[in-house]
Amino acid sequence: MDVYFLCEPSLSKNNHDVYKKEVSLMKSLGHIVTLDLSVEAILSRKVLGQAGRNKDHLRIAENRIKTSDLVVVDASCPSIRLADQISFAIENKIPVLVVYSSDLQKKIFPLFLGGKSGTLLIKRYTTESLDKTLIDGLKEMSRFIKNRFNIVLSGHLSGYLDWISKEKKLSRGTYLRGLLEEKMLKDKEYKNFVRTR
Repeated sequence: MDVYFLCEPSLSKNNHDVYKKEVSLMKSLGHIVTLDLSVEAILSRKVLGQAGRNKDHLRIAENRIKTSDLVVVDASCPSIRLADQISFAIENKIPVLVVYSSDLQKKIFPLFLGGKSGTLLIKRYTTESLDKTLIDGLKEMSRFIKNRFNIVLSGHLSGYLDWISKEKKLSRGTYLRGLLEEKMLKDKEYKNFVRTR
């Protein structure tokens, strides 16, 4: 899974160690982890200059979010910036896993709780439970990850999908997904297969 990881830079070195641990754990699970520019600066001990806090940073962050399967946020040091990027991900139908430390004796940032979304999962962790919390959260979020595949169609099938798209005002993909879901709901063999797994 392509994961975009972000957090809010803080002055605490302990937080930096936690961020490193989270990134390392996700990589060890086989995920491709892309870091927010602020996180890159923290983990490489670079000073993030003014260039990292301007429109370029925002544009880069939005592009990285759009090309990710999942956004993972450590919100132990909450901020408006994190809430903004979470919002952007949800608007673009990218699932978001928010984790935060209960060791800091802080409550979850209220902006994260404002809007309910089926693709937003918020989990609290302690120092001892960080690995399990992150692994469980990643497993839970994997059901929202969309898989893509290409299909080669003859001219008449492609023409039919174009016609359907115009007539029903649906994208080709939406129409095909609907057909597959309808077939899947009626398929008794598949239901038996799922039950025995």
